Amino acid sequence: MKSNESAKQPNVTNETIKEQDLINYVADVFDSVGNNKACPHCNSMSVFKWGIRNNLQRYKCKTCNKSFNTLTATPLANLRKKESWIKYAECLREGLSIRKAAAKCGIHRNTSHRWRHRFRKINSEETI
Repeated sequence: MKSNESAKQPNVTNETIKEQDLINYVADVFDSVGNNKACPHCNSMSVFKWGIRNNLQRYKCKTCNKSFNTLTATPLANLRKKESWIKYAECLREGLSIRKAAAKCGIHRNTSHRWRHRFRKINSEETI
């Protein structure tokens, strides 16, 4: 029965991930700085640093008074275990099933499923 289940898994290969480099995307998101960061809520460039939370720089908008971090309004927002993202992206490139990728990264299969859909959103965005 396991062979049937794996046969039903979507084939995630380089075609799905395409040639866009997910690892570079993740690095770019983390490297973005407040000087050229626009507010995801109102697109204002009047932002300033507002502390650090979960090893991510937070910002606050002077226009709408809302706070955000570099992952706000991205497919990676609210995902945990950031240290495993790059390893998981490599599993997607290898075309591993959800369960095999989860085992390799040390995450639950439900987390693996959620991440797969989020990472596919990254790939489908035109801003990359």
